[in-house]
Amino acid sequence: MEGSRGPLIGAVVMALLLVCPSTGQAIWPFGKKPYLAKVGDEVITVEDFVEAINRLHKSGKVGEALSKERYFKRPDFRLFLEELIDEKLMVVEALRLGLDNEKWYKRTLETFKLNLALARLREEEVLKKVEVDDEEIERYYREDLKEEGEIPEAERQRIRQILLDRKIEEREQEFFDELRARADIKVDEEALMRLSKDEPDLIVARVNGRPIRGREILRKIEEKKLKVDGETKRRVLDKIILYRLLDEEAVRRGYTEEEDAKKRIRAYRENLLKELFKRGVVAPLVKVEEEEIMEYYNQNRERFRRPDLVNLRAIPVSTKEEAEAIIEELKRGADFSYLARTRSINTLLRQKGGEMGWVRIDTLAPEVVRAVREAKEGDILGPFKAGHDYVVIEFKGMKRGEYIPLEKVRDEIDKTIGRRKFKKVLEEYLKRLREVVPIRINERELRKLEEAYGGKGS
Repeated sequence: MEGSRGPLIGAVVMALLLVCPSTGQAIWPFGKKPYLAKVGDEVITVEDFVEAINRLHKSGKVGEALSKERYFKRPDFRLFLEELIDEKLMVVEALRLGLDNEKWYKRTLETFKLNLALARLREEEVLKKVEVDDEEIERYYREDLKEEGEIPEAERQRIRQILLDRKIEEREQEFFDELRARADIKVDEEALMRLSKDEPDLIVARVNGRPIRGREILRKIEEKKLKVDGETKRRVLDKIILYRLLDEEAVRRGYTEEEDAKKRIRAYRENLLKELFKRGVVAPLVKVEEEEIMEYYNQNRERFRRPDLVNLRAIPVSTKEEAEAIIEELKRGADFSYLARTRSINTLLRQKGGEMGWVRIDTLAPEVVRAVREAKEGDILGPFKAGHDYVVIEFKGMKRGEYIPLEKVRDEIDKTIGRRKFKKVLEEYLKRLREVVPIRINERELRKLEEAYGGKGS
């Protein structure tokens, strides 16, 4: 099975993901978008399934997930579908518990929608309206940089980005001015100047009839730790007005009603609900007892031991032949310190007679570690390759690493046990949900997917 994984992954991806030559984007190969499973009121379409595989493929996790043998034994994709069903069960339960009514959820989802709309607005009004041609690049290269001859490709791309950034900034300002010109903006200068922490509810401006209260300005000033004076308040208000206008324009254009935006919002909504479910429902059910922490610590003592220390002397030299000659001299009784001071190419070690002192064994090269673990005090080891050089080592002793006190690793152990318990509690919760939430799998569409890559049953 192991040897066939590579071609099998390729077959799956080719069967499920057809690539459009003009865009390079994955497209849906089956023509329609039937459901693959229904979980309560939530639906997993065949497209959802394929896109989930596509995400794994793009993230580089396809080898970790899809190539697992369990996905390619009959019923093939069923186990992968079961994982998607579990995710939908979390969404269903989150909705049943009313987690979608939480302020954090609503605020986070609305912020995501607004950011999507703002990105589309910038794309339409700024990015699509600026470009840099070759003539502009040539002119910048010769007139601004005073250079001659052929423009290197890397320099051409650098200049293109400089000019593009400049044009984007100019177009942004132009668009901002357009928005301001169309808007009904009224600023109460007296209220703005009077604004202080004592009167945060003052209405300092209205934008298209909607008020801007002083607390918005004060919050921004506090966040950025700015000096509270008239100029700062006016500058911050100007920014708030601009953001308000951009938000209104982005919403007015209805970008979030576009199909791609709807899909992204739906996926983001589900991720938020799953996060709320895990954090607000499952996590509180997980409790790690002190006895469990102690037991884990005692059973895994070696994991919580500091690295062993070794006491070494070393003579680094430029060639293997020189290192071997030094070893022969040491065997005949030569003084290590003398040879280190006269032959070492490392200034610091030369000055210290080769003394490295006590060093952590995990900082040494693997071949050095193996040698010192088998050595007796006074043994000469090597030569070992060290980059382009070679080193001769004298082993002077070893100290076993001390155990790390429980208090220093308590949090680490708590999290480790907590993650295990969380996984178990989540699995048990999902198992109970499967007993009460209606789940229907479209076996016909599942078979189609299996047959699409020539699997069993085709």
